[in-house]
Amino acid sequence: MINKDYYFSLCKDAESNQVSYIEKAKSKAHRWEYTDWKRYDSTPYWFERNLEPRAPLMEIGAGIAYAFDENNNICFISASQEECFEQTDKHVINRRYWNGKVDSIEEIRIVDGLPVMYVEFIVRNGMNPGQEWHFEEEYAYENRMLVKIKRTEYWYAGKTVRNREFQLEYDHLGNLSLIKENGAVIYNNLSSEQIIELRAEIVNGLIAESIHTIKKIGEKLRNDSVCFIGIYLHDEPQGPIDPIFHPGLQSIRDKQLLAGEDTWTLWSAGEHPVQYQESLSNEQLKNQFTLLMQYWQIHSDWSQEPQHPVLSNYTWWGESKALWQEVAMELNLINWESMIRTSESFVIFADEEAMDVASGDLAKNVPANKLHILERMGLLSS
Repeated sequence: MINKDYYFSLCKDAESNQVSYIEKAKSKAHRWEYTDWKRYDSTPYWFERNLEPRAPLMEIGAGIAYAFDENNNICFISASQEECFEQTDKHVINRRYWNGKVDSIEEIRIVDGLPVMYVEFIVRNGMNPGQEWHFEEEYAYENRMLVKIKRTEYWYAGKTVRNREFQLEYDHLGNLSLIKENGAVIYNNLSSEQIIELRAEIVNGLIAESIHTIKKIGEKLRNDSVCFIGIYLHDEPQGPIDPIFHPGLQSIRDKQLLAGEDTWTLWSAGEHPVQYQESLSNEQLKNQFTLLMQYWQIHSDWSQEPQHPVLSNYTWWGESKALWQEVAMELNLINWESMIRTSESFVIFADEEAMDVASGDLAKNVPANKLHILERMGLLSS
């Protein structure tokens, strides 16, 4: 447990000398980098541990400006907060300001050139004891390679404590290959070739598993025809890994057509009963998909205009939709008559909150011949 009096004193000193610390940090600037979001962190492998992509470099005027000193160390960060770094052989201190007040203090303690302990002490709610919270990290090495990170989070002035432990593994060249948290893989440095193979395997697995899932829906709906199945993707990483298969009932659509409902309503799974929903049951397939999702997360580019994207669809969300649209396209080629009662307009599609059938969103899910049927039936436009 840290000495809180020490960190409160650092915070009070940072507050009393805010102007001088900011001016001193800025005066060390030797070069600048600009990004739209976070590109650097004080702690080792923060991006890999949190599956967050590093922001690409942008032109001047982007949201975050990083200043580097002549030794290529970050000395100042200008964003919604201002961060001032002071570095010696024994430690690094970052004084972080927000809205003219001290937000937090970061300290990294260094032994023999390696960080051995990290503390983030946060006084955003004020400097009275009992209003602070803080995080600690301890680092263990083998042959000067980081192999273990022990993180302890003290929330609500230590009234709630969360412990996390990360194990790090490296390949024969010394490159990080794997991070586990309490034994579970949370980061795997797969090659692009491995990702291509993994994705193809997952697509095939999802097609087979989706057939099984839709059959279960058919068993529930023996007395009603299905006009569509929306594979609903929640907009969190776990959502595409384990989506909801939601059937639309032809009996409800018939009532909607008689009432003159618009296209959005005709294709909204939310207008249909939830008791017929199903989800995937193949846990091994979900685990494989999780590895793929981790790769997508760390390589996502959320820029407005990506310069050098790793992913064809830029982000994990774009890749997820494209994968499920590919699966849906294959599912729509199957003759479902022996497995589930379907109407003439039956199709399967990757569904999402922003789904807009009238604008052509079904085209990446449904073969052209089936789209023609839907168009002839007046189901693609209001």
